[in-house]
Amino acid sequence: VDGVSRMSKQIKSILAFSRVSKNEIKIELTNLEEVIATNLHDLSENIKEKKVEFKIDPLPEIYCGKHLIKMVFHNLISNAIKFNKNKNPLITISHHENSPKGFWQFSVKDNGIGIPKKYQSQIFVIFKRLHNRSEYEGTGIGLALLQKIIYRHGGKIWLESKEGEGTTFYFTISKISTSIS
Repeated sequence: VDGVSRMSKQIKSILAFSRVSKNEIKIELTNLEEVIATNLHDLSENIKEKKVEFKIDPLPEIYCGKHLIKMVFHNLISNAIKFNKNKNPLITISHHENSPKGFWQFSVKDNGIGIPKKYQSQIFVIFKRLHNRSEYEGTGIGLALLQKIIYRHGGKIWLESKEGEGTTFYFTISKISTSIS
């Protein structure tokens, strides 16, 4: 059953990746504070179990593919929880006022295990895993999917990380509020 369940998750992830690549994105005004609140509710069991604390900046309303941006934040928050062995896990979600002209810029920072420098360029490669499945569950598609979503929104995603000290993922979203196809 475990192998079947894992295969099912991989198939669902591949289908999601394919849909993000091909489908038109419905752009709508999106309250990011509501998006984060929904994600925190969805992840509440993991948050309570690991006693994760959050620091969250006031977040703007932006034009974007609401469902897709929810996926971006969900994955980044979920990874920040999963890859954190700190006794006092802390996740900081920020909106950067000094973002590049024409873009919104956000970050999700954790105080988790970090990513060794030699692997940082590989983490957005589909199916690339840095840990075995027995240590950390996952399909190896999440960050590649996020990169695709961000690119489809005219932005980019990158990270800063120090092994043993945590990771910060930054991403931008274009402020252009037209339909993205």
